[in-house]
Amino acid sequence: MINPFPQIVGQLKCLQIVASLTAVRNGETRRAALNTLATGYKILGDDIWKNVGKLIEAQRSMLDDQFQWKAQEMDKRKEGKPGEARATLRHSVRDNGCDFLLRL
Repeated sequence: MINPFPQIVGQLKCLQIVASLTAVRNGETRRAALNTLATGYKILGDDIWKNVGKLIEAQRSMLDDQFQWKAQEMDKRKEGKPGEARATLRHSVRDNGCDFLLRL
């Protein structure tokens, strides 16, 4: 079986790069970075803070506001809480093994 760990770590490392884009002056780039990280928050939940790296207070505040907005949006759409989908998958893998992932 192929070890997916390096690929996953590389993807999470990309979150640091995207988070650094929240400090740029270009509004479109900053908005795209915030939206990308909000989607990451939807999937990872609060664990995203472990992967965005060191941020200045202004960046952290912008992300916190964006994450709160995303959580409210998810609540309105009845999509669950941020990070629930990941937790469900984690429990499924623990209960069923990772063989079912190969069948997807």
